[in-house]
Amino acid sequence: MILRLLRMSTAIALAFWAVGRSSAQDVSLLEPNPRPLVPLLQVLDSANLSGSLQISGVCESKRFPKFPEIGEKKGNSTLTTLGEMLSSNSGLTVSRDSNGIVRIIGPDVPTDFLNVKIRHMTFEDYKHNGLFSANSAMVALLETPEVIAFFKSKDIPRSMPFFILNGSLSWPPDSPHISGTLNNVTVKEVLDRILQTFPGVWFYGNCARDEKHKRTVYLRFYRLIKNYNRDRVSAGM
Repeated sequence: MILRLLRMSTAIALAFWAVGRSSAQDVSLLEPNPRPLVPLLQVLDSANLSGSLQISGVCESKRFPKFPEIGEKKGNSTLTTLGEMLSSNSGLTVSRDSNGIVRIIGPDVPTDFLNVKIRHMTFEDYKHNGLFSANSAMVALLETPEVIAFFKSKDIPRSMPFFILNGSLSWPPDSPHISGTLNNVTVKEVLDRILQTFPGVWFYGNCARDEKHKRTVYLRFYRLIKNYNRDRVSAGM
């Protein structure tokens, strides 16, 4: 446990050091700008719905594929509106499943990662407290033995959010948080479970890369923060 905490602290320190030494363009290699997702999140929020966004593409030097092009809001129903907003993206589909989650899926997205079966996972930080952000819960998912084994077998580097500091923050006890355990569930089912506590969108980006890493996986949660002047997106904090 001590070694794990030291590794986490070192990784966080290195990430902030790297950001401090990077230009704005370099920082964009670490995290994509989520601003283009605001219209999509506004539509989902107005309907009290959450969703998933699954995209696959060539990422070149970056670790994540581009977000889809999002046009103006039109239409009457949520699905019709989203379909028209995303209509310029070839092969992209919009649907709503039996759990009420809106699925936005691009063409040729591999599902092997989402279908990885996890025997047991616990939503807690190193102090055994519940998790108060969606991306902290996602980190717990990425640290399960089955996910680690999957990435190792496919030679996929794990992409952790460098800003996850759940254990060192003080959250009001009545803040939304997730705790407890899940058994015999897929990665996709875990992500959907997190949405029940933290409404928004989980984003799964699959990247075809270079010879060094033929594939990378980018996973994040995004939610809408309403503002009097201008709505913005939070990356799950």
